[in-house]
Amino acid sequence: MLDKIKRFFEYDNWALTQEFAALENANNRTALEMLAHILAAKEIWLARLNGKDSSSINTHPKLSLDECRALATELNDGYRKFLCSLNKADLETTITYKNTKGDEFTTPIGEILTHVAFHSAYHRGQIALLLRQADDPAINTDFITFTRL
Repeated sequence: MLDKIKRFFEYDNWALTQEFAALENANNRTALEMLAHILAAKEIWLARLNGKDSSSINTHPKLSLDECRALATELNDGYRKFLCSLNKADLETTITYKNTKGDEFTTPIGEILTHVAFHSAYHRGQIALLLRQADDPAINTDFITFTRL
């Protein structure tokens, strides 16, 4: 399962690159805000996975496309380091954290990592819809497309 999760994060990084290209030529603030939210959520979860307090991270930051790119690079490096530090048994290890409302939860690392990948994919679908509604071309970020590269 660890190899599959690593593959999901490779896919996520590729998909973000596709989103940056799509948003480069679009003037769609709402889609950009959704992209910033994806990155903020990834930042929150990485902080939690590393045992840090995530309460000060804004879940809906107002970022430029260049700021999103920089944050994505930082997060990609952070997740790569975190994933490389894990072994298969670590995926069952639980961490305790507080959500954005202050409620405490305990969740296995593997479940959190799976959530991060799926959360990004969910919102990329929303970005594609926003772009289509504005008559901007939406990029195909389907997992199967990534596997064909």
